[in-house]
Amino acid sequence: VGYPDARDLALSPDGGEVVDLMPDYEFGVVGRRTWDNLEFMNAATGDVRYVHDLEERVYLWVYWPFQDTLISQSLIYKIGRRDVDIQPVLLAINPQTGKETQLYKGKRQDWDKDFDTPKIAGFSEESREIAVLTSDKDRTDLVAINVDNGNRRRLARGNSRTLRWRLNDNFEPILRFDRGRDEVEEIIYARDQGGDWVPIERVNKVENEFIPNMTADEESTLLVLHRPDGAERAGLYEYDLSTRGFGDVVFEHPEYDLVSLRS
Repeated sequence: VGYPDARDLALSPDGGEVVDLMPDYEFGVVGRRTWDNLEFMNAATGDVRYVHDLEERVYLWVYWPFQDTLISQSLIYKIGRRDVDIQPVLLAINPQTGKETQLYKGKRQDWDKDFDTPKIAGFSEESREIAVLTSDKDRTDLVAINVDNGNRRRLARGNSRTLRWRLNDNFEPILRFDRGRDEVEEIIYARDQGGDWVPIERVNKVENEFIPNMTADEESTLLVLHRPDGAERAGLYEYDLSTRGFGDVVFEHPEYDLVSLRS
């Protein structure tokens, strides 16, 4: 039995390197897991250039939005004589030097309790910020955090039922997704002319009724994966936020439903 496979990986923006999130193991009579490390390697040859290996932490995922900055969520352990505490943190890591900047710090708590898991909604190359969902008992906010200095600003305020946001190319939230009446329903909100969030659609997320992909030529028009009433297949349609209506089909496969999109 060899080393375990990578648990997550990310490609650098220029495509030159890959970072692998690797569990670290000590092999002896009994194999024993120690801590995670991040291996930076050449994407073409697989040669490892640098290993980011620090004690008493595990990593949950890696994300490489900027050439000189990797983002990762980590659990930092504090091991006492009788108990173990963890603290979830969001880190910006320089892939050349290994220098870390702490962007987000959760509460320190017992290792066997539920912990915060910030979700990234997008990033801005111009302002060098990432958009992060932060939650407490009462609401979920969308916060922009600068990866160089950790400065933050609120982009949007949600509530206890808010699940995520969709950003446009200008790093502005244009859609908000809230939990509906049951586990499969989502309520989609958009801003009105006064800047308030108003509901525009109620959808069944299992049926993939409304999956926004990107903004089209006009700021108020989205490209959405959808199956209109009476249509034989799910395709890519224009959706006008101002009129809250579907427009022309942009793409439809002649035989199969479209079920997911990447841009």
